[in-house]
Amino acid sequence: WYGREKECEDYSAGEPYTCYIPRDLALFTPYEIWVEASNQLGTATSDVIYLDILDV
Repeated sequence: WYGREKECEDYSAGEPYTCYIPRDLALFTPYEIWVEASNQLGTATSDVIYLDILDV
C-alpha cells in the first residue's frame, strides 16, 4: 500500500496548525510524517520521518 490515507483536517477543538495521532491507530503499520507548505514565494516539503508506533 502506498499513498495518503488521510490528511490532517481542520480540527476545531485543537490548536491551530496541529494534528493528533488518532485512537484507532493500527499497530505494526509503517507511518510517515512530513510537512508541506506553500505561499506566494513557492512551496516546500520537509524530509519524511518514519514513525515506529511502538516507540511512541
